[in-house]
Amino acid sequence: MKRKRRRFSAAAKQRAVERMRKGESVTALAREYGIERSRLYQWKDRAETGLPFSESGRLAGGGLKLVHATEVEAAQTRIEELERTVGRQTLTISFLKGALQQVSPSQPTSGARGANASSGTSRK
Repeated sequence: MKRKRRRFSAAAKQRAVERMRKGESVTALAREYGIERSRLYQWKDRAETGLPFSESGRLAGGGLKLVHATEVEAAQTRIEELERTVGRQTLTISFLKGALQQVSPSQPTSGARGANASSGTSRK
């Protein structure tokens, strides 16, 4: 038998979270609300992230995914690492372009590799 999913207002969720913070039994609250204990902990996590609930009781902002601070820090560290790599590669490319211009200043070339350039006069 499938139960109909209950929806709770943002205020109801906030009250439940406050009661949890004051030390009320999570098991008793879950029974009172008719939900799993894990759902109460999800509400508490959402409230602690500072993201408000909408009036319908859903998380404001649509489908925002909660991300733990450690995941954010790891992502920021990875971004900084990648930015440093891009910076080093940009410097290397710039250096190599300059070196290439010093080694072979623009020389006339023919269309085919290894072919002699045309002199403009024909030999007979």
